[in-house]
Amino acid sequence: MVCAMRSPLISLDFCLTHAFEETASCGEKIGLIAVTGDLCEDGEAEDYRVLREYLEERTKGIPLAVTLGNHDCKENFRTGWLNEPTEGKKGDQPWHRAFPVEDFWVVSLDNAVHGDSNGRITPAHLEWLKQAFAAAGGRQIILMTHHHMIPGQGPVPPVTYGEEFPELIRTSPVACVLCGHTHHNHEGLLGDKACYTADGMSFYGENLQDGTVRFREKFGYSLLKLEDGIVKERLVRTFDTGRLLGKM
Repeated sequence: MVCAMRSPLISLDFCLTHAFEETASCGEKIGLIAVTGDLCEDGEAEDYRVLREYLEERTKGIPLAVTLGNHDCKENFRTGWLNEPTEGKKGDQPWHRAFPVEDFWVVSLDNAVHGDSNGRITPAHLEWLKQAFAAAGGRQIILMTHHHMIPGQGPVPPVTYGEEFPELIRTSPVACVLCGHTHHNHEGLLGDKACYTADGMSFYGENLQDGTVRFREKFGYSLLKLEDGIVKERLVRTFDTGRLLGKM
């Protein structure tokens, strides 16, 4: 069981400061901040409200895109983050979004179920994706979801999907796919398109030879530079404080 873990907001604040300073030093500016799920650890509505207020204050107008992970309670997210009443609604329904940012589209696919660590992409997900891709009107797309897509990233299994999903990615104007879930950054290909898994903001889990898992305070972020629908540059920044959090 993980113990002695500090608030992930400490790591998030550090990473935002570092990213802003790094891009400014290069004469660049951040055009989008993408959060690939697990906004809270089984959080209450107030936790989502606090996180959104913090991010809005900290990012000061930079477009923010989020997707939900298996630790996110959809009903509490809708109440706290979206300020939506959930009475009479099915709060556990997927929360998908697609919207333009500058000259491209962000498509956020909710493939997670609260409390179930394994993600899945169903025919209903595929149908929604087709409609979202069509709405983009040929503009380049950043697809983001929580569960990672590439097998072999470690002991955590990737999302379950059929043959149609990678073919849809291959034949659509998707510039890249952004994922989370594993807490370990990774780079690979899905349907011949770049697929990136981001670091987490809380801890890294390391499998030991005796079958236990050791948790360390290690976190980070990735900077992607897109030009003409291609990821021209990817910078990964991972920070290890050296703090051991526990084993299980």
